[in-house]
Amino acid sequence: MLTRKKVQTTILLAIGIVLLLNIIASKFFFRLDYTADQRYTLSKATKDRIIADHKCNISMGKEVKILDVKLSDKNGKIKNTFEVEEPLTIQISLQAYRNINNVEITCCIYREDGVRIHGTNNVRFNIPFSFKKGENSLVELRYHKLMLLQGTYYINIGLTKDSLSPHRYDEINRACYFTVNSNIIHGIGTTITGIMFALLAWLFYFKKFYSLTKFINGKNDCVAGAICTDHDFINTLSNINSGTLMLLGPVLDSLRASSILKNLHTLHIRMKQHSKNAMYLAVELEKMGISVFYPGLSSHPQHKLMTEIMNEEFGYGGMLAIDIEPPDKAKLFMEAMQNNDVGYLAVSLGYFKTLFSHPGRSTSSELPKEFQHEIGLKEGLIRMSIGLDNDIQRTLNQIKKCLKIINFDPVNI
Repeated sequence: MLTRKKVQTTILLAIGIVLLLNIIASKFFFRLDYTADQRYTLSKATKDRIIADHKCNISMGKEVKILDVKLSDKNGKIKNTFEVEEPLTIQISLQAYRNINNVEITCCIYREDGVRIHGTNNVRFNIPFSFKKGENSLVELRYHKLMLLQGTYYINIGLTKDSLSPHRYDEINRACYFTVNSNIIHGIGTTITGIMFALLAWLFYFKKFYSLTKFINGKNDCVAGAICTDHDFINTLSNINSGTLMLLGPVLDSLRASSILKNLHTLHIRMKQHSKNAMYLAVELEKMGISVFYPGLSSHPQHKLMTEIMNEEFGYGGMLAIDIEPPDKAKLFMEAMQNNDVGYLAVSLGYFKTLFSHPGRSTSSELPKEFQHEIGLKEGLIRMSIGLDNDIQRTLNQIKKCLKIINFDPVNI
């Protein structure tokens, strides 16, 4: 008969044997493979490869691991729905498997459809991050104002040695989603491109504001605009007691409104000709060695983007810019073009005749010189609104004549 003491001894002995077997198993491991082709036995080459991969994982990917990513408000409350301009904090929980210094933590915000909206890292703000082996850390990235439009977004988090190094410790794509709500009215204005070009406006904005003074009217004989949106918003604007339009009075008289409506019926025809002429001049002027800025040219930095969002039927628009240096020659060139019937020196655009202006000395002259240089507004830049010329070759010949008058000598003129 087993006594209580013998039972306890037997249990302790069994536990000791299990612990001993675990210790031995951790040091020595072998597999008994009785299959004819030894299918469950690793070759030496395979073992070496596994060991090498294991060492690589330790050295290249597992020094620091992202454990969790959460979002919180200014009070530390965890949530995934925010208001426009509300503070947002991204909380990143990390664990280090060895001592590491100068880790670069990158955070990127993407729109739900994959378009990148914002990206930043601690290096930009000269904030170093170091981690000790075995420690769990919490890194917080704070946005004092969430300047995003209403919609759904997601966040990617990455840990690297530095932004130029392929040494990536860890990353989580779509680490968390969040929604931005807004009571602010958002809209887009299309003064220069006109109503027919940017499909972007229709994709992302339901409230659109148009200048009727320019391309839509096409005659520069009015100062007017239009708001295109839903009936509820229009009714709010025109409310007899509180509507902005009723209180401030920006309402067109019937004669001017009917004139614009009449010209609107030819807009589609005019825009095709504006674009056709602008493309022709842009290509020919660039061949001559002149610096030309036109989204229809492959040399334009946003040519690919414009091609993706444009309405192909109406081309790349009737606006282009050329750089004539020094600025004094730009002024003489515009005067020569006006004297030789190329068009008119005027700050407007969208007219049936070609219009040209010198933004640095007219519409943008109030901007500080430093800011003009920062945004790329050169002193010799000439903005041109290309007209409806039927013989655009004649227009090009007149432009060449004007270049010779001011002794501007681009290549192959």
